[in-house]
Parts: sequence; structure tokens; C-alpha cells
Amino acid sequence: MPQQILPIYIEGETSINEKVHYTYDEATDTVCYYLYCLPFYSHLKSDHNCFKMIIAQLSVLGHCKNHEIMKSLGISKSYMDRAVKTYREGGIGAFFEKRKTRSASVLTPEVIIEVQQRLASGESRSEIAESLGIKLNTLGKAINDRRLTEKKSPRQLRKANGT
Repeated sequence: MPQQILPIYIEGETSINEKVHYTYDEATDTVCYYLYCLPFYSHLKSDHNCFKMIIAQLSVLGHCKNHEIMKSLGISKSYMDRAVKTYREGGIGAFFEKRKTRSASVLTPEVIIEVQQRLASGESRSEIAESLGIKLNTLGKAINDRRLTEKKSPRQLRKANGT
């Protein structure tokens, strides 16, 4: 997994452009953003979701150009582009939504037992997959991972022995 590039905050006041500034207070570990002289947002330095949301807002609302934000905070173009895309597609809430995770495993212990019994009796992968409503690819992966063992057909045995 690639390493995340984090923003570089300099203690004290720093300009992003002539309208937007931020201050970083090391004592409280807080970043505060200012539009002209008015504070409009603050977050902990470690709160990356808030950071992404604020840089996306600054860009989309036209207060800063992407390159100004990237240069002053030391972030990459792809990081900036992803933040802006998230904001445009899902708004502020998109930065704080629970991440989507994979669904529950299709091959539960009960299903594995049934599939293994059918494989041992000589049923084909495609027949088992169709009758249980499982993807053929899922069975193939389980066999390759050795979670399931498949009874070899006479043809497969001849091929393995080289005859």
C-alpha cells in the first residue's frame, strides 16, 4: 500500500494565497484557517478527513487554486484531485461516511461442508455452484487456496501421471 502524503504545517501563520491563511499551534496541535482575517474552520492536525474536506471546499468555492494549496501544504496533485472529486460527488458528508467494506463470506462453514461433500462424491464445480447460487470463480478460489479439495477425475489423474 502506498504511503499517504500528509500536509506540512509550519508553526505560526502561513499564507495559502492573499485571501486564505492558516495557523498551526503546536501546543494544542490545532490548525485554524482564516478567510481574510476571519477564522472559519479549525481541526486537529491528525484529523485527515477534516483536512481533505477543507482543502476541497477552498478549491471548489474558488477561494484558492489547487496549485496554491498543493504548494503551501506540500500535498500531491492526485491527493488534491481525489479530495475535490469526493466533495463534488458526495458533499461534506462524504468525508465522514463509514467506509464500505466487503460483505459477509459466501462460503460459510456450513456451505464449505456441503460443497466438500459434493466434491468428494464427484459432482462438478459448475453443478455445485449453480445449485447453491455461488459463483464458479468463488469455488475455484477456495480449491486453489486449499480450503476445499476436489476429487480428481480419471482424466485429470492420467494427465498428472503423464499417460
